[in-house]
Amino acid sequence: MEFWPFVSIITINFNGKHFLNECFSSIFSIDYPKERYEVIMVDNTSTDGSVDFVRRNYPEVILIESSRNLGFAGGNNLGIGKSKGEYIALINNDAQVDGDWLKELVLSADKFPEMGAITSKVYFHYFYLPIKLDCKAVVPKEMGKGKDTRKLGIRVNKVLINRINVTEDVKFIKGFYLPEKIKSGNFCWSRDDSVLAIPIKDVGKKIKVSLFLQSFSPDNFLNITLGDELIYKGDIGLKEIKTVFSISKKQSYQVKNLINSTGIFIDKQGYGGDRGFESFDESQFDEVQEVFGTSGVSALFKREMLKEVGLFDEDFFMYYEDLDLCWRARYLNWKILYNPKSVVRHYHSGSSKEWSPLFTFYVLRNRLLTLLKNAPFKMIIKYWFKYYLSILYLIGHFFKDLLFGGKIENMLKVRLKVALSLLLKLPGQLIKRYKIQKSKKINFEEIYEWMEKGEKYKKEM
Repeated sequence: MEFWPFVSIITINFNGKHFLNECFSSIFSIDYPKERYEVIMVDNTSTDGSVDFVRRNYPEVILIESSRNLGFAGGNNLGIGKSKGEYIALINNDAQVDGDWLKELVLSADKFPEMGAITSKVYFHYFYLPIKLDCKAVVPKEMGKGKDTRKLGIRVNKVLINRINVTEDVKFIKGFYLPEKIKSGNFCWSRDDSVLAIPIKDVGKKIKVSLFLQSFSPDNFLNITLGDELIYKGDIGLKEIKTVFSISKKQSYQVKNLINSTGIFIDKQGYGGDRGFESFDESQFDEVQEVFGTSGVSALFKREMLKEVGLFDEDFFMYYEDLDLCWRARYLNWKILYNPKSVVRHYHSGSSKEWSPLFTFYVLRNRLLTLLKNAPFKMIIKYWFKYYLSILYLIGHFFKDLLFGGKIENMLKVRLKVALSLLLKLPGQLIKRYKIQKSKKINFEEIYEWMEKGEKYKKEM
């Protein structure tokens, strides 16, 4: 390209000082003319010294200090309002970009004028080693031990690598149920055949792995394999045991990239999800293709599109604001493209822990707000009714004091808070809905086609 367009790169920060050096050092190392981009950091009232750190170490960064925490949506809107680029590139503060990251986004935007936004291939930060666990799984209810009808094999309580606790970075890829929480921390039950992905920070070095495991069955077996090689074999029972095995230098090179996102899909219930989430990169997402929406981790927006569509909805604060914006863009006939040559590595949920009360509140609420603004009334009534019905269900279980104890209590508190917030946001969101529906250029049927694709994609995951 003879003349590279000017790009405004914006990142939002809230007490993310520990991420900023990696983020900015990668941005200022990109293969793009330095005079053709600006870097803006919007700080949402951090108290960890983030602003001073950037002033000392990255004086070329344009600092915008917000007087209050505006979240992802409001923070980006503030940055966009102060920017001057023809293109707006958004990048999470807990991400690191590849050298061709921006160049590839811009090339795609220039090549396809109908594309209002371009998204990247996003990997989890670390490389991951796939460890296979084989055991016997049993159903507690069939054994007369409670009402649980799941097939339970091995319970993973903790993972150490070279004596360092990496449990929060471990990914339960295949054959695991959702994590459960107790006072001592989270744990996860496997079925009889499962794959655990462990983060490897030092590829090419010998690694000592310690897994703290226990079985639901008192007389179980456990085989652990890496590729075709058996690396551990033993017995396991009700009591937690520490299984220790080593990964050689040669074996450590069996690590793979683990995908965080290759764009966003949407299903028939209005849930958004990352394409390829927690799947190993086997070149299955190596083609440039249209997607429903951009990942908020890394995206390039045309200012022309944002002027027509509008910015992020600040009522959302964070989560689902990217899906909402892309849905509104599609109603105005803009499209979204995925370019796999634009690569980013990301500390997933680095700024807010996944399925924490904060995370859960915004995800539950903002999905329903997205439907309220963009979906047909029939769909809105169906899923809002189901949500409020679920609260009544939880209240009933809470007072009966059944299986889960405090877990339902915490879930109920979050859902009640969401229910109240939805009612408070309702009048303003209905006004926004009226404006969106009045100005849209395509019918919902085209959006529904993307929802059908999303359902098909979920079945293939």
